[in-house]
Amino acid sequence: MKNVNQNFLIIITLFVIYSAITNAQWQQTNGPYSGHIQCLAVSDTSIFAGTWNGGVFRSTDNCKSWVAVNNGLKNLTVISLSFSGSTLFAGNQQSGFYVSTNNGMSWAQDNYFSSKYIEVRSIIVSGPNLFAGTSAGVFRSSNNGNNWIQVNNGFVSTVGLSVPDVMSLTVSGSYLFMGSLLDGIFRSTDNGENWTSIDNGLANTYYISLLVFGTNLFTSTENGVYLSTDNGDSWNLANNGLANHQVSSLVNVGAD
Repeated sequence: MKNVNQNFLIIITLFVIYSAITNAQWQQTNGPYSGHIQCLAVSDTSIFAGTWNGGVFRSTDNCKSWVAVNNGLKNLTVISLSFSGSTLFAGNQQSGFYVSTNNGMSWAQDNYFSSKYIEVRSIIVSGPNLFAGTSAGVFRSSNNGNNWIQVNNGFVSTVGLSVPDVMSLTVSGSYLFMGSLLDGIFRSTDNGENWTSIDNGLANTYYISLLVFGTNLFTSTENGVYLSTDNGDSWNLANNGLANHQVSSLVNVGAD
C-alpha cells in the first residue's frame, strides 16, 4: 500500500494554491496567454492546454513556448483533454468533442454529441473503452469514439434528473467512478453497465473533480476535499490545512 505522504497532492482552489511543501517555488510559464486554462494532457514531449475561449495550445519545449493548434475547432472553449493511444480528444462546451490524430495540427468534430448539443466535460480511457462524462450522463465507446452508447443504468437522482449531470470521471483498476453535479458520486464495476451511489459520509454539495492517488480516492467539492480509502464505501472530510474550502481541481505529482 502506498503512503499518500510519500508524494505530493496539489489542490487548486478557486482562490489559492495549497501544497504539502510550504516553501515550494513556482515559476510562471511563457503562456499560453488566452483565457483560463481548463485542462491539460501530455503525450511524449508534447503538453496540451485547453482554455476557455482560446482553444488548444501545444508546447514541445517543457512550457517555454506555446503555439495555438485550433485548426478545425468551431468552438474555442475546451473543457477536457485526453489521449487514447496517439488520438487526442478535446471536450468542448456545447458542441460535443473534437478528435485529432496528428498531435493537434487539425481537428475533426464528432457529430454524435454536437448534433445533440451535449457538453463533454470529462474523457477517460479504461482498457479498450473510452468514456465521456457529459451534461447528459455517461457514454461509452469501444471503437475509439466512432460509436457511442449511453450507460446510466442504476443512476437515481435526488433532484429529479433523468440522467446524471456529470462533472468528472476517473478509473481505479476495475472500478469506474462518476462525480455528478447535484446527485453525488457513483461507482461501476462493469464498465458503466450499472451504477451504484456511494454517498456514505458525503455532504450534500457539488462534486467537481475526482482523483485516484494510489489506493486513495479523493473528491473536490465546494466544502473542501473528501477522502475514501475503500473505493468509495465511506468518506471522510480531509480539509486540515486548507485555507479555502472551495476546491475546483486535484492533481497528484510524483506518484509512481
